[in-house]
Amino acid sequence: MKTLILANAFKGSLSAGAAGKIIRKNLGSSSELLLISDGGDGVIDVFKSAVPAAQIIKKPVQDAYGVYHNAPLLLLPGGKTAVIETAKICGLGGIEKCDLKPLISTSFGVGEMIRHGLKLGVKNFYIGLGGVACNDGGAGCAAALGVKFSDGKKNIPNTVKGLLELKNIDVSPLKLHGVKFFALTDVSNPLLGPRGSAAVFGPQKCRTEREVKVISAALKNYARVIKKSLGRDISSVPGLGAAGAIAAGLYVFLNAEITPGARFIFNKLKIEREIKKAGRVIITEGCLDAQTFMGKAPGEAVKLAKKYKKEIIFICGKNKLKEPARRGIKKILELSALARGGEDSVQNAAKILACVSKI
Repeated sequence: MKTLILANAFKGSLSAGAAGKIIRKNLGSSSELLLISDGGDGVIDVFKSAVPAAQIIKKPVQDAYGVYHNAPLLLLPGGKTAVIETAKICGLGGIEKCDLKPLISTSFGVGEMIRHGLKLGVKNFYIGLGGVACNDGGAGCAAALGVKFSDGKKNIPNTVKGLLELKNIDVSPLKLHGVKFFALTDVSNPLLGPRGSAAVFGPQKCRTEREVKVISAALKNYARVIKKSLGRDISSVPGLGAAGAIAAGLYVFLNAEITPGARFIFNKLKIEREIKKAGRVIITEGCLDAQTFMGKAPGEAVKLAKKYKKEIIFICGKNKLKEPARRGIKKILELSALARGGEDSVQNAAKILACVSKI
């Protein structure tokens, strides 16, 4: 029976498509390749592979630190539906730990990309959330679309530092009638609490524990002011902690429907049907750990493969998962085990993957 390759991106080193092609080249014609995503890295590639007629359009937007660059927007046939990938706009990939600046980073570029889509006549936005370098709760995105954030006297920066001083929110300039937003979340974590955005994902974006605590305090104030100004309690809604809590901003200001990205994409691509037909399943992920099973696509793929008693082989950059056999994973192939160091495993990921995937 065939081997099904479910390729997810290796963040910062290999796209899902590049990783999948390397593995398939080793396995030959007895394998089938499908790209997967949970809304994070690679969601545009997944939609493009599923809908070849879709058009990629490059537009200038700010990255997490306010530097303009060209990022992709995927326009589906008909021109009324677009896919946006936050990781391609204000992404974490490629930024060294020592260069992270989470207290002054912003999701402003996501709002700019939505504006580009609106000018093209888009009425439905699928926004893939995950892999970002900012943790501003989507305030930057909202600010780009007209929402005003102030300390009661003047507008504040749309960053974590700004949110610490937030007292008032004015949504009256926001004009988005007849437009629908779908936030494809890569995790189910809420905005606040021990499983919240700062506590669980802050360390990925921060250099120190102090910065994590500052983000937590900023998001608590953000939620408090939103409840006071807009009458919406967002502290514990599942999924709002996704992508530096950009999901929270989309939910509050754009009335976005929060949708688990993996489930949405798996339904579109009929992944469960393909797993049922396969003899074994190979799944890829940059880092295999407990977070993989918090709504991420590779975790959902493992659950489905286990459900149908398939042999599961997991290829990852680094493995931090305890008791993989309990999850149904038969074998783990780890790129970092063959690398000379962390930097080598990123820079030479393609070469190392070509070696470890000869299975």
